[in-house]
Amino acid sequence: MSKAISNINTALVDEMNSLLLSTFLHKNKQLQPLSPEMIAKFLLANKLARDSGNRTLEQTQLLISTACDERCKEDAPDETYNYFKQLIEYIHLYDDTQEQISKLAFMETFFIDADLIMSLLKTKDIFNKLEETLFECLFLSDIIASRFMSNYGKRKLSFVADGLGKISAGLTTAADILAGLRDLAIEHKLLMFILDNVRDKIRNNYSKFSSKNDLEILKRVLTIDLHHQKLHGDEIPDQLFNRGIEIIKKEAIYYNNLLPLILRTNNRGLREEFIAESGLDLFYIENLEKQYFNSNNIPAKRLAQLH
Repeated sequence: MSKAISNINTALVDEMNSLLLSTFLHKNKQLQPLSPEMIAKFLLANKLARDSGNRTLEQTQLLISTACDERCKEDAPDETYNYFKQLIEYIHLYDDTQEQISKLAFMETFFIDADLIMSLLKTKDIFNKLEETLFECLFLSDIIASRFMSNYGKRKLSFVADGLGKISAGLTTAADILAGLRDLAIEHKLLMFILDNVRDKIRNNYSKFSSKNDLEILKRVLTIDLHHQKLHGDEIPDQLFNRGIEIIKKEAIYYNNLLPLILRTNNRGLREEFIAESGLDLFYIENLEKQYFNSNNIPAKRLAQLH
């Protein structure tokens, strides 16, 4: 995060913190109705604070909550309590949605059903009524752009996000989204099978499998193994097979050529460039580095310096 962006984020958090204090900790203050704009800014500030480890808003919310509880002991809940409760309900909805989105993005075995899809659609409508595209800003933009997200996780999340928009437009259904997610899961499982069973065969001698005939033989052998394990009843799609081979070749180039060069020259920029341009999951690259360091008895602290 650049310093300029960090300053903007801090300014928004500070602005909303001051607004919370002035709004909710003055017992006799005349309250104005909470505007959609204010609630949207509060939710964005809350997200920014959490992402940066800034606990200012969280501490202020606890302070206000304690003050409201004390007032309720003295008399009936006042207008301040009801206004604050409205904000907290949005926070709870944010927390629940964030948990579901994170599971969908990062847990390969997370089960999503039609009820959850419709719940996400309802939540999207609630947040986007406050401010257009607020749902996307809160839950999708950062996580899809994260370098720590796998390609499979990004595809799942993007597919669901696109599907929610299509449901709203009457172009698809929750059942269609579930069917698409099942197709993505099958495709991912096949890709993992290809990588697990082909990687060791060609990583150290990928030039041997450069001809179309060699690759076709390899694919037939792989398909037989696939059928024996009863993982899939059809042929491996050419596009998926080729993607698997391309991933392995990129891994081989990094492991055999680029990583040794990076270590010799201490050029972390080459690593960052490869991560950005290769399209490989960061998990794959870090796993390759661990294997290389273990195989060559390189101290673990050197790996930490590389990152």
